[in-house]
Amino acid sequence: MYISQLAVLGFAVLFILALKNIHNPVAHKRFILLATLTLVIGGLNRIFGAFDYGVESNIAYLPRYLSVDLFVIALLIYDWRTLGKIHPATIIGASVNIVPQILHAPIVDSATFVELTHWLGNLSA
Repeated sequence: MYISQLAVLGFAVLFILALKNIHNPVAHKRFILLATLTLVIGGLNRIFGAFDYGVESNIAYLPRYLSVDLFVIALLIYDWRTLGKIHPATIIGASVNIVPQILHAPIVDSATFVELTHWLGNLSA
């Protein structure tokens, strides 16, 4: 549920930034691309989840995150080679994609997140 919640939040933040930069095509396309990557992790979660064989650990999420990180790294390299620097939109978008990955284990293992997840799950009951 952590990945799903952050996918929606990350997409919303980056999409709003893309709309604010609609007249700046360089920033706009980077925000849109990185917003899309926040949603890709959910699909990868389902694909990789088929191979977990019931093992639930924080390490199991590493391949999902690394798959998305390859695209982020490719964009960072593209910026560096074409612009001679990393574009600020890329830095913001990469942060929105990578920081939640670093915080995955501490947040998911916290009692507060478990309570929040149960509360959200019970809303549909």
